[in-house]
Amino acid sequence: MLPALSPNALRVPRRLLLSNLLAALLASFAVSAPAETLTQLHFLIRKAGHFVEYFVLSLLVLRGLRGPSSGWRWSWGLMALLICAGYAVTDEFHQYFEAGRGAAWPDVLLDSAGAAVAQLAAALRREKPKNETTVRCSDSGGVHLTPETGNESR
Repeated sequence: MLPALSPNALRVPRRLLLSNLLAALLASFAVSAPAETLTQLHFLIRKAGHFVEYFVLSLLVLRGLRGPSSGWRWSWGLMALLICAGYAVTDEFHQYFEAGRGAAWPDVLLDSAGAAVAQLAAALRREKPKNETTVRCSDSGGVHLTPETGNESR
């Protein structure tokens, strides 16, 4: 964070600082809104940030767990989810001791939901293992069973 934007440097509560930045951004686009609307928008942006951060973290942890292997396995997905959920718990525990902040346990659920959706997306997108057999139909009407190597038998 830039020192000039640090809440401690400005002696402004962090939420107020971010709300003011959001208001300035919207004003630059000639959008005016009541303070309550800006507060709700700020809340939604922060919560969406939690979800997206843990979505990305979960995919990165999955990539680290699977190493050079490809695809997706239940064991990798579950381990990535547990690591991300554990990190969310420790993050909120840390925030409990920060001045001006507090532990919001619903954030742990939101963070874990982001990680779980990432694993669901990875599972749905998983690659087919290379050793599967594929059924191919030729123009002459014959059916050939070949290993998935990219080469067709004729």
